[in-house]
Amino acid sequence: MYIIIPSYEPDHRLITLVAELQEKLPHAKLIVVNDGSDDSSYPFFKKSENLE
Repeated sequence: MYIIIPSYEPDHRLITLVAELQEKLPHAKLIVVNDGSDDSSYPFFKKSENLE
C-alpha cells in the first residue's frame, strides 16, 4: 500500500502524522510531497524523511 501525503508549509504535525502512520501501518510506503512550500519548511520534510 502506498500513502501519498501532499504537504504545503508543514509544521510538527507532519512529523507526528508520518510517525503514527508508520506505527499503525508498518508495511505501507509513505510518500510525502512538497506541494509548493518555501525553504523554511525544509526541516520538517527532512525530519519526516529520516523517521524511516
